[in-house]
Amino acid sequence: MLYREVVKSGFFEFQAARDRYREMSTEGMHRDLVFRFIEVQVLLLAPICPHICEHIWKLIGHEKSIMYASWPQHEGIDESYLKASSYIADSAHEFRLRIKSMMTAKGKK
Repeated sequence: MLYREVVKSGFFEFQAARDRYREMSTEGMHRDLVFRFIEVQVLLLAPICPHICEHIWKLIGHEKSIMYASWPQHEGIDESYLKASSYIADSAHEFRLRIKSMMTAKGKK
């Protein structure tokens, strides 16, 4: 995998997914899920920025070096969750735009 792709997938897309989760969480983000997110992201980025990832790995409570950790495993991707998430995000965005335009129209009267 190219360096650019690792940074794109391992950092930017992962951060975007976390941000979407934060926006949609009405009761706040689940602590265990946030820690899992940090673990996986640190593991993905460890080959390209090992020193900072090792430091974060220790901060979140791991005693052994990140170099001994195994690569994150995942189960199959459920496309219906991705579609539903995209639909909700798009609907929320459209809703916010409509409210903004209505508020702007009221302010001009």
